[in-house]
Amino acid sequence: MATARWETREIARTPDGSQSYDNVAMYYDRLARTQDGPWRFAERRYYYIWLCSADLVGRSIPRPDDPA
Repeated sequence: MATARWETREIARTPDGSQSYDNVAMYYDRLARTQDGPWRFAERRYYYIWLCSADLVGRSIPRPDDPA
């Protein structure tokens, strides 16, 4: 068994711009080694550290249909 922590930041806005948020959170993971060797997620938890309803200005850039 192994453990890992991952800090992440999310910034998001609805397509029409009416709602947005900014947050920092932590993933707490437990990993288990399988019989053939690779590590796999056994459990994942997500905890907010900081959360704000941000007033994000600017314009969003649409995702391309075919990014390749």
